[in-house]
Amino acid sequence: MALWAAFSLALPLGLAEARPPSFAHVVNLMPKEDIGQRVAMASWLHARQLAAAAEINVSLYTVEIAGEPRVSRAAAFIPLPELTRTSRRILASRSEHVPSMPLARDILERASQVDADYVVLTLADISLMPNFYEEVLSMLRFFQDRGTSPALSIHRVDLYGWSRLVNDVEDESLIKLSPFFNQTLKHQQLHPGSDCFVFERKKIPAMIAGVGYVFQGGAPYGQLLLSAMDQVADLQIIEGRKLTFHLSFTRGGFVWNAPATEATEFLAYNNVAGFGFSSVPSIYESFPRTTTIFEETLSNFRVSPEVSLEKDGYFLDPDVCFPENGTISGVAMVLAGTPNATTTGSDKAPGTVMGLGVWRKGSWTRARLRHVRRMFELPVGLRRYGFTPSQVILMAKIPFQSGDCFGWVWNHHWAGVHLGLAEQSQGHVLYAAHSPAFQPSIFNLSQRLPGKFTLRPIVIYDKMIASVFG
Repeated sequence: MALWAAFSLALPLGLAEARPPSFAHVVNLMPKEDIGQRVAMASWLHARQLAAAAEINVSLYTVEIAGEPRVSRAAAFIPLPELTRTSRRILASRSEHVPSMPLARDILERASQVDADYVVLTLADISLMPNFYEEVLSMLRFFQDRGTSPALSIHRVDLYGWSRLVNDVEDESLIKLSPFFNQTLKHQQLHPGSDCFVFERKKIPAMIAGVGYVFQGGAPYGQLLLSAMDQVADLQIIEGRKLTFHLSFTRGGFVWNAPATEATEFLAYNNVAGFGFSSVPSIYESFPRTTTIFEETLSNFRVSPEVSLEKDGYFLDPDVCFPENGTISGVAMVLAGTPNATTTGSDKAPGTVMGLGVWRKGSWTRARLRHVRRMFELPVGLRRYGFTPSQVILMAKIPFQSGDCFGWVWNHHWAGVHLGLAEQSQGHVLYAAHSPAFQPSIFNLSQRLPGKFTLRPIVIYDKMIASVFG
């Protein structure tokens, strides 16, 4: 990864003439009118027009969430297949205040379908300057001439006091862009965030695993996308160049730094889902590697007859014991149902699904439950219809000490929901019958169940935190 500041950019003259690569600008539009998005859409059309005059082919693509409203747009915008997996539909404990954000990996998958050499991926309210494509093309050729395969992350200019420049309009053709362009040239490029990315379309399949299951629009989306790009290309961070701008403090939307529970929960969840399932090495290590859990499970999945209504109880995985102190930051699991999984016929919450636990083993079959974090509800889609194996990520914050082991309390109270088996024969868990009176105490986990269940903790060890923040 290299930092490319404005003062160091000195592009040589007389670059070899060749057919300019084609670009596809892919954006997940917001489902409501927003002046920042409206100005951005106008700027994309303007930049595309000027690129065409320079014989640079640019296509505009939108990718939007199924069932959500659509804002008006010019005919030049080409729709990609709709997105169906969002934070509201996947988040285990749901709230209407949680933003409806799509999975970054799903957006990348849609972007891989476009007909272009390079993909430009921006957030919906990031505007482009008129010379954007000519400058980007010059930078790409500059790095290519030096034998690299570049990918760019372009930092934006933040505009303040912009409200006097425009009225609320729903037609980007009525927006006068020149005042915004002039203001951008007067402002310094100071914002350090990542919201405009340029990379080769053919590199997308190799990037998808790197973003884990992070949702676009909230941290650590930018960091994970940068890491994924850096794994497959020569990543260049473009600072100081006034190529994009953003109308800061636009009205409405989700307040990320709000003290509300929903904001904190979403950000915590996004970190677990992103870092915990990214193939890119980071301080958020898993135990074991969570990147392979779902892949192995979904390809070799079977419903467990051991975990059913009459088998609710306490479970301990003796193969997942922690060698050092740390925290369980989240858990990944696969749930499955049967064609009769809608016997309740209701969207009502099914009660406690499980409690995630930390156990201290006294002997091979005897253990004390030291900590438990109760989890509630199931994703909306699982409660409404019969379903096939479904990936679920729950956030948690459960401390453990060296020698503790991972376990859980399974108490779903909902017919047809099962915790699946990831492997056919390897591994096992210990089981004790569930008692209606939940009293953390010593349990005799005498029954040994065959198979390794599709439930894994995502772990942060104390030494990892100390090495970064110490």
